[in-house]
Amino acid sequence: MCKLLFTKNIEEKENIISRFCSNVIIKLFNISFKAKAITIAVFIGLLSICVVKFMNYGSEFLPQLNEGAIYIRATLPNSINLQESTRITKEMKTLLMKDADEIDFILTQTG
Repeated sequence: MCKLLFTKNIEEKENIISRFCSNVIIKLFNISFKAKAITIAVFIGLLSICVVKFMNYGSEFLPQLNEGAIYIRATLPNSINLQESTRITKEMKTLLMKDADEIDFILTQTG
């Protein structure tokens, strides 16, 4: 069994937290040194989990790409009512569909 040996300096003061952490680290080292195969298996398992988790890291922040989409924004006066706004939207949609054969669909939003 391998044990870590530390030499203490007489002038050095050790607080409770550092003593506790040192004891825990020494115990973990001794346990992992005794069970090398288990330690390596746990390390490989944790490494595998990290690789799988971080493969798509940051991709949730990318917006959906609408390649080839054209956005047209028409701003109408604030005083216009909903019916008139809907009529103008339908008229714009009809004009766009009539003039361009390449358009597959038009999505409109009023409000």
